Amino acid sequence: MKPLLLLPTVLLLTLPNAQAVTATEPSLKFYRNTETINKKNLNVHIALVDSITEGIIPTTFRFNDIDIKKVDELTWKITNNTPIPSDFFPVKLGKLPGLELVASNLEIPAFSSAMVTFDQLSTDHLEFVYQGNIFLPKVTLGPYNEEDCNTPQDPPKTCYSFPDPEQKETIKNMIALMHKLSNTKQYADSIELFMIDRCTSQPSRCSNYNDPQLPYGIRNLLAFGGQDHNLALKVMRNRYRSEGVGGGSSVKLNQYLTNTGGWASTWHSILNPDNAYSKRFYRTWFHEIAHAHGFSHASGMTYGFADYFAKDIVPLMTTEEERKTITPYNQPEVLLDYHMEATAEDQPKKISIDFLGSQSSQSEVDFQVITACEWEKEVNNIEGEITLTYNTIPDCPVFLRASEAGSNEFATIKIPRHGFAESSSYIIDNKKFTVLNTQLLNEKDNGWGIRKQCNLPNTHLATKDEYQMLWNHLSEADLLNTLERQYFLSSDGPRSYYIWQLNFLQEHMDSKRYRMQNKLGSKHSLVCVSER
Repeated sequence: MKPLLLLPTVLLLTLPNAQAVTATEPSLKFYRNTETINKKNLNVHIALVDSITEGIIPTTFRFNDIDIKKVDELTWKITNNTPIPSDFFPVKLGKLPGLELVASNLEIPAFSSAMVTFDQLSTDHLEFVYQGNIFLPKVTLGPYNEEDCNTPQDPPKTCYSFPDPEQKETIKNMIALMHKLSNTKQYADSIELFMIDRCTSQPSRCSNYNDPQLPYGIRNLLAFGGQDHNLALKVMRNRYRSEGVGGGSSVKLNQYLTNTGGWASTWHSILNPDNAYSKRFYRTWFHEIAHAHGFSHASGMTYGFADYFAKDIVPLMTTEEERKTITPYNQPEVLLDYHMEATAEDQPKKISIDFLGSQSSQSEVDFQVITACEWEKEVNNIEGEITLTYNTIPDCPVFLRASEAGSNEFATIKIPRHGFAESSSYIIDNKKFTVLNTQLLNEKDNGWGIRKQCNLPNTHLATKDEYQMLWNHLSEADLLNTLERQYFLSSDGPRSYYIWQLNFLQEHMDSKRYRMQNKLGSKHSLVCVSER
């Protein structure tokens, strides 16, 4: 990305102190402040690349899909399933606390894997912890079939199909640039200021948005490209209807992984070499992708910010190389981690934030806490150590963001509700079984609602067979008596509209059918199972 610069004077406003709705009422959704923090040294593990296997562009991809697995005693495999090359990978080592860094001596290309070795690594499991958690849709670019839109009855009609290989490359470059821009300080400031300028005098130009707790631009930063929003990108062919067409549902910001989706398309000639990467190209794609996320023409994101994105943001914040290719991901100067502090049951809960970098030092950062639901908390900075103190678990995921002074890169991590209460977990057959803390449960959830409690990446509500695995493990380890509740509900069932109720008895696990219309209640618990 280009160095920090000033955008057109219409947006040269002073960002409000968004940690307060008024001088006396702290916002329950958005905290922002310039904090002086203690940056801790980030432990680095050098991965020496033995070989690289390059893949092809898949039909579907995510920007955070990176996996690191142990192959044998000396060899590990880093799989980069994203369109962005990288040589740095923030990780957690097994069950050890703290964030560390795997740095490879060679760049791992997009959609490729590498066999690597380490001098010394005292773990059998590495968990990749992405730090660019803004704009994370599930992007679909295929499959392409040249027969689509090419049958005898097709030519007179407007037809939409997935891009051919050349078009696919161009669209991939465009959507990757959107992801990278969305994780910069300059872009975040620009969208917030643009919406302040647009909406303050005429709210109708911004869907009459009226939530003083969360600036409209910041809200849209989270909603445009919500994690796992199914985003299909297509090409309009045969008969011109308009510059582009798109539609979809609004991202659900109360979900960690949104179960929404949409599609966007542009007229095929916009993807031709003489039009690709032009203002027309970026304006049309941004406009239609906004529609794919449920934004209307009255939102300010289609007519309005899409024009500003194409006219000012792209040419002023990016280089030609960054537009026409995908450059490596830029590592933020400061990375983020968090951990729960031990507190007495009758005391407020506390989360400590860790800021990590290449060396220990005191640094000044733009620090933000964002959530779409009202959440009472205190942000405390005691001699450079930042904590969040709270009594109630938030109803929505919480975004923590930090950008070091003088840097354009934001580190952003997203904490699920599960991260605000300690839950017991067990590793069984390379799966992680988490018995949810009862504070995380909603007694009013029915058989459909309970599944949302495990709506996290590579995670699902346990099946009857998996509950049996957990019972076997706890029984053999003599841990059944440590369970807070002995009744559980499953994700599967004996027949339609029924699930299993499991009873963890001392002698065996008992199972009975349970109506999905029934509530979770106060005697049942849930177990989430994660693939490792």
